[in-house]
Amino acid sequence: MNKFQGISFDIAVVTHTEIDDDGFQRVQHDAYGEEGSEPITIFQPFGRIARPRSPKADRDGIAIEGHACSVLVGSDGPNGVCAILGSDPRAVPKVPLPAEGSVGDYCVTDDGRHPFWIFSGKDGTYQVYVPAPSGPALEFTIGFEASNGEPKITMSHPKGMGVVMYKDALSLLGPGGACSIVMRNGMIELNGIVKVNGALAVGGNPVAIFDMTTQTPGPSIPL
Repeated sequence: MNKFQGISFDIAVVTHTEIDDDGFQRVQHDAYGEEGSEPITIFQPFGRIARPRSPKADRDGIAIEGHACSVLVGSDGPNGVCAILGSDPRAVPKVPLPAEGSVGDYCVTDDGRHPFWIFSGKDGTYQVYVPAPSGPALEFTIGFEASNGEPKITMSHPKGMGVVMYKDALSLLGPGGACSIVMRNGMIELNGIVKVNGALAVGGNPVAIFDMTTQTPGPSIPL
């Protein structure tokens, strides 16, 4: 009877990933003296799922250093093996290094983009950044203005559209910044050309109705 000697660990690189018949992810690594290890089920923290991309390999199919995700392989004997995914040097330098105390995730798209999200350890700001295939990125941020600490929420689109909530104001920005709606201090400010199809109601109580299709005033309607 074999006596348990503890778990030994080694750092390797992922050479292949697959999903088994039960839906679990397995990886192979560059085992010593072999063309690759047997598929090993990976261990991941609760609530998190990740799958690295295949490595860039040379003519012999051997992963090129710096072009494969690392993996921590644990073994307690010939039959007891687990694997924990590590960092991927192909992607990490392309994602911003966060402040101390921060946490986040990134992924790598088919065309090589690196979307990410980060909770900043500096002030708790939450940021989602999704690069578009060409041009600027889609961004969503909940946090605080760096200059004065004011709460701020922003959403931006690569075409220039966006939403900003900052200092008691709500701004809706149109494509390219050609028009906007700003709401603050009990007022709505329209910037740009305004087109109204149908009727326009103006006033408090009663409300004056203007029929924009005939350009004539209609009756006043009490609320």
